[in-house]
Amino acid sequence: GTTIGNIASLALSGLLCNVNIDNGWPMIYYFFGGMTALWFLLWTFLVYDNPKTHPRITEEERLFIEQYHAMSSAGFMAGKSKFPFKSIAKSRPVWAIIIAQSCNSWTSYTLGTSMPLYMEEVLRFDVHI
Repeated sequence: GTTIGNIASLALSGLLCNVNIDNGWPMIYYFFGGMTALWFLLWTFLVYDNPKTHPRITEEERLFIEQYHAMSSAGFMAGKSKFPFKSIAKSRPVWAIIIAQSCNSWTSYTLGTSMPLYMEEVLRFDVHI
């Protein structure tokens, strides 16, 4: 989702710059701000805090969720299952994943923010297509 969103937003930003309203470039902020407001409204009215208040969940589903949650939290609260923070922090595979993900994120964001400038100034592409 993130990669597709980045590709789509970069492509849309070039198109929105060509709109002859308010010199074009503010349309990028208006459009994505509007999309964020729409997402917020949908989230506010469609997502619920717990199964008890959800209007579109059946009684059977609600009971299943509540029973499963009660069983898993009861075992954790009784001390039967302790979360292994120390062994996770010492795990080499976990650190490999953290380092790989950090490098991937840094590269993605660097390319995402620098690519339009590179394409326009070095490759002489018109980013306002």
